Amino acid sequence: PWTPGPFWGECPGLGATHPDAGAPPRRLQQWARREAERQIRAREAQGLPLVTPQYYDPARLPLPPTI
Repeated sequence: PWTPGPFWGECPGLGATHPDAGAPPRRLQQWARREAERQIRAREAQGLPLVTPQYYDPARLPLPPTI
């Protein structure tokens, strides 16, 4: 006889393989885009580069020794 056990066991696996499974919600994507554009306009108005070359302090980064 058929039991619901195998059916419910496969549902999470099928949902995890859906193309949108790892994507953020559409409204969050739109908000992130607007926020990024706002940040770009603010940095351009201040005359700053869009990306700071030294985002992290290189003195505080644990780098492997050079050979």
